This record gives sequence, C-alpha cells and structure tokens, in this order.
Amino acid sequence: MSCRQTVIHILCLAAIACLASACVPRYTDANSQDSLSPSPSSLDGIWRGDFDIEGRGPFDFTALHVNGKAYAYSRRARALYSGSVEREGETVTSTYTLFLRGGLPLDVAIITGELKEENRIASHFVTMNGRNTGALNLAYDAAYDTPSTLRKLSGVWSYIDRNDQKIEFQIDSGGQIRGHDSRNCEYLGKLNIIDLDYNAYEVDVQVRGCGSVSGDYEGASFMEGDQLSMLISNANRALFFQFSSSP
Repeated sequence: MSCRQTVIHILCLAAIACLASACVPRYTDANSQDSLSPSPSSLDGIWRGDFDIEGRGPFDFTALHVNGKAYAYSRRARALYSGSVEREGETVTSTYTLFLRGGLPLDVAIITGELKEENRIASHFVTMNGRNTGALNLAYDAAYDTPSTLRKLSGVWSYIDRNDQKIEFQIDSGGQIRGHDSRNCEYLGKLNIIDLDYNAYEVDVQVRGCGSVSGDYEGASFMEGDQLSMLISNANRALFFQFSSSP
C-alpha cells in the first residue's frame, strides 16, 4: 500500500472505529458562536469547522491560533496538529505537523486559504508525504473573546483517554501544574496567560518517568464550555487532554 493510501486508510478507519465505539466524545458546536470580527491580532482566535480528505469526510477540526502558532485537533479523525499560521493580505498559510491521536508524527500538511469577511477561512491542503489533498473550512468562534484568568483554572482537573488511562492535573492559582496518570507518569509545568482579554493560555509541561513519552512539551490551552482543552507537542510526539473539573 502506498503512503498516500496509508494516510487515507488510517484517518478514515480511525474515524469510523471511533464513532462505532464512542471512544471519543461526539463533536457538537453547542458552545461555539460565530463572531462578526475576530480578535485584534490578525488570525488569533479559536476557529472551528471541518475538512475532507480525498473526498472523504467531513471530519471536525478545532484550531487555536495565537501569536503565529497553531494547535488543532479532530475528534472524528483522531488526529492532532501543531504548527504555524500566517496572513498576508487575505491569504492565509498554515504548516502543520500531523500526529495520530496516539501521539506519533505521521505527515506534514501545507494549508493555503483565503480569509473571508474577517471571520471565515476557506482553504485547501496537501500532505507532503502522502500527497493527499482536501478542503478545510473554518469559522471564528467568539468563545475566544472570553477573558482569561488563572483563578478560574485553579483546582483539580481530570481526563480519561481512549485507553481508559486517567490523567489528573492539579493547577494552583499561579498556574503551576503538578500531575500524574494511571501509568505513574509525572507531569510538571506552567500555564501562562497570553492576553487577559482572550481565552488562551501558553503551556509548558515536562513529562517524567513515562518511557518514550517523557520529555519537554509546549503548547496552548483554552476553555471549551466547562472543559479545559490542552494540546502540547515536541518534535516527536503530541498529547491532547480535554479536562473536566474534579470535585
């Protein structure tokens, strides 16, 4: 099987298997709101939409753009993305490393699109190894316009991944993170406010005692309703958590 066929096969089978087993929460946009104008920084914000790949889809896509960096995930495709985004006039260009939901890198995608009415991005992409093509359409989510505060994040947060492993983070009022999971991996890190006016946080995490997962990660986090979504990555792996507050 060619690399091109492998990428399509993995993404589509993963999405079908995930839906059949309900291993990933079903995507809804009940907490999202389109805004007539994104944040003052040209492309900063939470962007939601969907993509297709070689005519297969749609697959949900949620991205956080902040200071030229881009972090994204797709529940249905069970994939994570980390990279960069830039704007020149109305042209939007992104370069993403594609990670399978298990965390390992698979491919690099180049996305080229057009900003429409300042709150929508219509784009197409090609993957460098598999040479897969598709379309990606996003809309600005006004949830980004919610002010950030570390006090709101203070407390214990837990997440159960698709392998039924429980991850628990304790975040103090200064943004310090101490965490552990069911495999006795240790997480130490820090959340920082990027801009008080917007719903986005910078994240640095060190994972210890966790075999090939151990290492230093950086990424971003934001609130989705009452859940704290966090995507962190390095050159070798990406990790995604969607925490719920623990009593």
